Amino acid sequence: MRLLLGLNLPEQPAFALVLIGDEYLLASLKLRNHRARYSRLACQFSLNPWTPAQCAQYLSTGLSAGGLSAAALEAAAGELLASASAGLPRSLCLLARAAGIAAATDQAQKITPAHVQRALEQGPCVPGLLAAPPPSPT
Repeated sequence: MRLLLGLNLPEQPAFALVLIGDEYLLASLKLRNHRARYSRLACQFSLNPWTPAQCAQYLSTGLSAGGLSAAALEAAAGELLASASAGLPRSLCLLARAAGIAAATDQAQKITPAHVQRALEQGPCVPGLLAAPPPSPT
């Protein structure tokens, strides 16, 4: 951070910081105690969530890069991954990976919606997951 702010340096350094991921850091930099860091940002860009077609393309490209055909993912499982991830690439990747591990554990030839469901149960903090909270015991 000292380098980013250029504190106590004779010359302003050439420095770039690229942040990819959560919006939490950018929002926290707007707070009063980090305002100096936020004021030094030259540019910021937010990526829009992917469409279901883009999610499907990402999944098929990832499968082919791993030497698998697109048939290794059932269509319903791909749709469930796209909707559960809310189009966020990082969430889509993490969910697809967990579903693939679940399928490999079952020694299945295809990733099914049941494998995606198991992946969702392991990581309930997925942004697109619209599950109702469990009922409170009364």
